[in-house]
Amino acid sequence: MVVVDASVVLKWFLPEEGAPEAMTILNDHVFGREEIFVPDLLFYEIVNALRYKHDLDTHAVERFIEVLSWFELKRIGTDEQFLKEIPRLAREFDISGYDAAYVALAHIFHCSLITADAKLAQKIEGKIPVHLIL
Repeated sequence: MVVVDASVVLKWFLPEEGAPEAMTILNDHVFGREEIFVPDLLFYEIVNALRYKHDLDTHAVERFIEVLSWFELKRIGTDEQFLKEIPRLAREFDISGYDAAYVALAHIFHCSLITADAKLAQKIEGKIPVHLIL
């Protein structure tokens, strides 16, 4: 079981550095070797990144989200425990609430966070299991 953030998911579809390693993680999930957990927030972050960073039109973003849903990621909604962890971890690690949502899932499920965000990985390294894709 692992948690992946939006920086990794984007590599599943866009030709970015680290895409082959990100695809290995997805393949492990698709073939039942590893479960991938994500907060519902991931889908909002993906829409935002595709719209503003990659300037994709509405149809392309909708298609991206549709294909992403085929992978049957284990989506975690907000519950009381999850919501309490986010502000605590955001302050502890000096990270955004968005990043803290992924860190909280890894903390709650006692698993690794996989990210392509080097700054995030550096801030949580040694406290939360993290794997950085470059």
